[in-house]
Amino acid sequence: MKEVPTLSPQLSRFSAASGVLSGLLLAVAGAVSVFTGKTAGAAFVIALSPALALPLLVAVYQRHAASAGGFGVAAFGTSLIGLGLFGGAVFVKDTTLFYLSTAVQDHLKHEPTIVALLGAAVVFVAGTVMFGIFLLRTRACPRLLAWAYIVFPSLLALLSPLHDSPLQNANHALAGATIAWLALTLWRAAPDGAVPERRAGALGSAVR
Repeated sequence: MKEVPTLSPQLSRFSAASGVLSGLLLAVAGAVSVFTGKTAGAAFVIALSPALALPLLVAVYQRHAASAGGFGVAAFGTSLIGLGLFGGAVFVKDTTLFYLSTAVQDHLKHEPTIVALLGAAVVFVAGTVMFGIFLLRTRACPRLLAWAYIVFPSLLALLSPLHDSPLQNANHALAGATIAWLALTLWRAAPDGAVPERRAGALGSAVR
């Protein structure tokens, strides 16, 4: 019988908690910024969010790795690389470029810097859409959540070249809520860190 890798209970809970924190930071900062505009504090909080989402991405994939198939592997790999690249771009944008004048930021649109940032955004969108489709195919979460994961995090990247706006900040809030929802789904689905496929296999062996 095929061995299904599992997460330890501690790592499963850590990944889910990290994802909830990532989503809450993004959602709260985005919601507040709708009314106040993006402040230095909100920008710093948003810059931290992608790094906290990485353990969640790994745990969600690992829990359904047995049914991932070739597409699932490609979706996970692209999403992991995209999140790493875009997370770095967000960190630079919200902790460095945020403090530059609008004129300087517009000037960077004609420099290699913006090419690198846009490239990271493109990989992130591709990976996010693919991973959302993976969630739909494996039924790893509610369909509404999977579609929200495809749409709202992708819009983070697509809207990132634009200047701060209520629409952009509202999408930060929606993307954060989506990430937190996915993390809570992971926590509720396997609170002991076990994988259903493995438990079912063990039960079948015991019966035989």
